[in-house]
Amino acid sequence: MVYPKTMKDASDKAWVRRCMSAAEPILRLKTIGEENILSDQGPSVFICNHGEIYGAIAAVMYLPVHFRIWAHDKMLDREKAAATMMETYKERFPLLIKGVKNRMIWRISKPVTDAICSLDPIPVSRENPICMIDTINESVDALCAGDNLLIFPEKPENRYNGDAFRNMYPVFGILGLKYFERTGKRLLFYPAFSNSETKTFTIGKPVVYIPGTDPREEIERIVSEIESRMVQLSEQNNKN
Repeated sequence: MVYPKTMKDASDKAWVRRCMSAAEPILRLKTIGEENILSDQGPSVFICNHGEIYGAIAAVMYLPVHFRIWAHDKMLDREKAAATMMETYKERFPLLIKGVKNRMIWRISKPVTDAICSLDPIPVSRENPICMIDTINESVDALCAGDNLLIFPEKPENRYNGDAFRNMYPVFGILGLKYFERTGKRLLFYPAFSNSETKTFTIGKPVVYIPGTDPREEIERIVSEIESRMVQLSEQNNKN
């Protein structure tokens, strides 16, 4: 897989992490459910809500394990990232003149791209399903190397409505099958939810891949369980 040039210098983007550390006093989230992480069970996959940018920032800052992230490949290149952000936010902030809004997005696109690249991301292409083979293979390689994965599988069009956790991209479920085929070990999938209203980052109990069943049905079960638990975490946080 060919990586954008911006990733070449990702290792020396220490300022990105310093900025994130500086943001911690502003977010001040309380981490709940850290005891649910079974660290002695090997690397795992953490499924988190994205929402707007808040969920992603919170997860990166408060997930208490080392991880690599799945990142939309367009967000790893400044020009493509800027174009994607302009399309995403074209209907938002209606009081801003389009030209002003686009210039603002262009200016923040570089630090956004640098921040994502500093996290050693695994590129994901939404437009080319064939490229997902590379994503899955690289992800299994990362898991076998001991890296946890952080994934935000909400579909962009559903991030701001009640279907955000009921209609996710299901491809992450394949990791359980592929990891078992490679290692003979059961992969754990953890739901995690960032809540801006209650200032909490909650990690739920894991969903465990079960071998010996129909692979397609098992993948569907994992995705369905994660979706259900994400809804529960969301409702639980709102009640609290």
